[in-house]
Amino acid sequence: MKYIVYVFMALVMVGCKENKSETKDDETKVRKDFLYAIHMSAFDYELYVNDIIVSNNINGNGESAVNSLLPYMFKPGVQKMRIKIKASTSKYGIKKINYNHIADKKIEIGKYDAAVPNEIERIEMIYKLEFDPFEGEVSEIEKEWTFEINDVMKVDNLDNSTDLRLMKEEVLQEEVLSKFEELRYNLDQGKSKKVLESIEKTLNMMMYLEELSSPEQRDFKSNFKKYFDSSKGSLPKLSNYNMKIMGDGRAVVLEYAAGELEGLGILSSVRLNGKKVNSNYIILHKPKSTGVFEVFRYDCRFWSNPNRAN
Repeated sequence: MKYIVYVFMALVMVGCKENKSETKDDETKVRKDFLYAIHMSAFDYELYVNDIIVSNNINGNGESAVNSLLPYMFKPGVQKMRIKIKASTSKYGIKKINYNHIADKKIEIGKYDAAVPNEIERIEMIYKLEFDPFEGEVSEIEKEWTFEINDVMKVDNLDNSTDLRLMKEEVLQEEVLSKFEELRYNLDQGKSKKVLESIEKTLNMMMYLEELSSPEQRDFKSNFKKYFDSSKGSLPKLSNYNMKIMGDGRAVVLEYAAGELEGLGILSSVRLNGKKVNSNYIILHKPKSTGVFEVFRYDCRFWSNPNRAN
């Protein structure tokens, strides 16, 4: 079976998927998955599952993504989804939000069964998440829903990760910045293999969830490397960033605090030709077993740069 979260807000997201290298080349396998698809033109937003950002979007110009949510469901039972919608920073976006702007927006969660012969009938909608009415205009809306899913797959979680809220702030800043600087350097220098090594644990887990065959895994990693190659020479020195702690205090990310990439992960950049934005939202955690920060999850996408000529 497969759980799919469809976030119907006029969408089409282009997410960098994830996976495992020991997948069998079995055409009869039944995949399990939990996907979301979201497109919210005219708004900026952040989408969380169990207090981990699975996607964020800026510029309000209709970028979209489709990604698996299985990596973010750590235990069976009650799951939490939270979305924060903000008035867009883009000249194309809506500056003030009223209920009419989101009245027809909803998130539908469906159960997918690959064994059903009819492709259309494979999805059974089991939850519909909608927004509450409100009066007037606002610049930001935040809404949280809970729903129950017990058929989850075993994935690494944050149970054995350090509670970053208990670290001294200066130590936390230094260690997090050091890891992001390492990743930034490798991306900017075109050392894409090094970057792939840094996300390998999560990458393998995602390939396992996707049940990619060996040839599919090779192609996936090759395409991922080409994507990382496109960041070469485009990443500025780390500065003017915000640190955001999530995952009940056990995960962390750095975001741009200002500029045209404000709100995106600090490893995001505009390609040298100016036509595309590479959005690399890399989330770190610090396993207690090693005491060293490493990549926990990632969301990697690209889109046309609305602030540059095509």
